[in-house]
Amino acid sequence: MGYSHNWTIVMPPSDAAQFMFKLESICLVHLLPHFELDLGDDGVTILHHKSGQAEGFALGQCRYDFGESCKTGKGMAEVHIVEMLWRTAFAINDAGGEMRIHSDCTWAPLQEGHLDSTSATFLAVLMHRCSDLLKGRKIKVEAVPRAWPQIGEYSHVSSAQQQMLTRSPHSSRFDQVLFAVDDRNEADYSMVLEPGTPAFSSAVFRHTQAYRFSQPSCLRGLYSHTLRVKVDGKVFAGIPEQHDQHAEVLARTVDLQPLTPDANWLKAEIAARQTEVEGVA
Repeated sequence: MGYSHNWTIVMPPSDAAQFMFKLESICLVHLLPHFELDLGDDGVTILHHKSGQAEGFALGQCRYDFGESCKTGKGMAEVHIVEMLWRTAFAINDAGGEMRIHSDCTWAPLQEGHLDSTSATFLAVLMHRCSDLLKGRKIKVEAVPRAWPQIGEYSHVSSAQQQMLTRSPHSSRFDQVLFAVDDRNEADYSMVLEPGTPAFSSAVFRHTQAYRFSQPSCLRGLYSHTLRVKVDGKVFAGIPEQHDQHAEVLARTVDLQPLTPDANWLKAEIAARQTEVEGVA
């Protein structure tokens, strides 16, 4: 399995059995033939893709505090799982519950200003295979910069330093920045330092050693992006962070609508995956 999709669910306040029947018999009926159905010990329906490329998609209330997870590869199973995630999310949110997707495809969507293939597939499935769900709705897709690790206690200093110092201008991360440190050992938002430079390395040690003198909410730097999808203002994919409304985050948030692949791109991607399956068979 190549990677995982993760999501959290709070079921709608309506009758759970009735809602699940509607979900499976109307919203997902065309997708279910691609899956083998299993029943969990708690009665939850668990789906495994017949290709063997994906397993463990649980329909219903999250069984764990941290949500649910489904392992998947890069074949046709990925397309089916992504469509199932979107259709389930729309059904649950429309019925008054809450479902939010935070899978691998939402962690690093930008590479030199372009969507990577995983994120592109994720959004293309929403815009084209699930276009019927979008009618009359306002969709907003954005890449929100992620904060550098916040240091909770002294024992975390070393790991935070390592995480910062291993970044380089030539890595796949997009828009990596670290803010300088002023004379009060606070982040200087007027000066941005680039990875791989002596000033950057020096600032990493000053930031991490000065953490105890800073406010817990101090945003010291940004690296990578988290892809986020909002439908009528509600977050359907991505995880809101405490620093999202910080001026520096807002200034670097990127509108991804122009980067979303068109329907022809998705058709070509699906055709290539089907050809690959036929070649293996």
